[in-house]
Amino acid sequence: MGRAVRLTLIIFFAVLLTVALCAVSVSNVAAGVAAADNGDKIPVNVSVQGSNVFTYRGAAVYRQSSFDRPLDLPADISLRLNTVYTDVATGVSSTDNPVNVGEYNIDYTISEIDANGQLVAGRNDSDGVSLNYTAVKFNDDRVEHKFQIVIQPATLTVYTQNAVMPEGGTPPDLTYTIEGFYGSDNAENSLNTLPTVELPDSLTVGVHEIIASGGSADNYIFNYVAANLTVNSTSATATMPGSVISITVSGEFSPNTQYAMSELSADAPETEALIDHIRNYRVANWTANLEAVYHFEVVSGGSATSKDTPLKVSVSGLTLPTDLDYFIVQVDSYGVVTKITNYNYMNGVLSFDTYSADGAIMIYSAHQNEITIAIVIAAVVLILILLLIAARVKYINDKKDISDRKKKKAPRMKW
Repeated sequence: MGRAVRLTLIIFFAVLLTVALCAVSVSNVAAGVAAADNGDKIPVNVSVQGSNVFTYRGAAVYRQSSFDRPLDLPADISLRLNTVYTDVATGVSSTDNPVNVGEYNIDYTISEIDANGQLVAGRNDSDGVSLNYTAVKFNDDRVEHKFQIVIQPATLTVYTQNAVMPEGGTPPDLTYTIEGFYGSDNAENSLNTLPTVELPDSLTVGVHEIIASGGSADNYIFNYVAANLTVNSTSATATMPGSVISITVSGEFSPNTQYAMSELSADAPETEALIDHIRNYRVANWTANLEAVYHFEVVSGGSATSKDTPLKVSVSGLTLPTDLDYFIVQVDSYGVVTKITNYNYMNGVLSFDTYSADGAIMIYSAHQNEITIAIVIAAVVLILILLLIAARVKYINDKKDISDRKKKKAPRMKW
């Protein structure tokens, strides 16, 4: 076979191989287009990172996502990952990161874009989803397998405010405060219903727990902190040991208030110190006789009455003479001396108003008739003394006048 024949055969087989390869290529392209039309797209691996459980904070939350660039992707084309969140409860989908409490499934799609970020015509469908590639989700070891976001409620703390009322008095208005709102959230725009707080069933003297309850919110749950409603007693009483004498102080007192009462003798050192103290205040009555000294003090608890509100004190079981006038002085625990002028004594009960919840009560007596006679006698004596003084002065003046007149009338002697 000549060289020309061999060259011809080589060229023939080369052309035949080229035609066969082109046919295979065209067949593969047609098959690829047909596969794309049938939804058989090239998978693109998508990785999702981060926790899928969040707490409501009033701001959008999301999970970080990334994907692997396919090796067969043309150099002038990039991929964009689209994320869609679907509320499991309502079925509503959105491309916005979720904000409110709920469970959201995450779905991913791929769009093909050019260097300017524009969708590439002919490579995306009418919704912008790639005709050639599809997102395939795979698990990242740092997150759960299920691709979703769960937003849990944040906690609001409801603090009930302490309240005080007197026994048998008007119940107070109970209030509370709410803490824990985020951002611009507040009770008006974030709560469906407000909490309520009600008075306890029993309002006897003592400390009763009160707590707010109820209320609802879409993005918050409630934590309730209890407070105390204190029902104060309207009086405190003490009885002197071994005696029928007792003291009752009416006002408003904490539930556990207890008084103690004792009697001081007239010659006791404590009594003498009190008398000296009273004299320094210049309220002592020099005509009075000290009848009794009673000391009373708060052992526990104390007065809850405003310092500007008087207390009513009643000392019962006394046997003071009824034909005498009394001079009452109180020395409180701070040493302040007060002359009691509004007292009343009847049927063995001495009562008066005071602003001091404890101290010593000094009861003085005075015979009013004797005082009056003494004052009258003193006045008469004083008048007599003044009359005598006036008479003496007149006598001296008259004598001087007579002497002066005699001197004027006497003739001069001639020597």
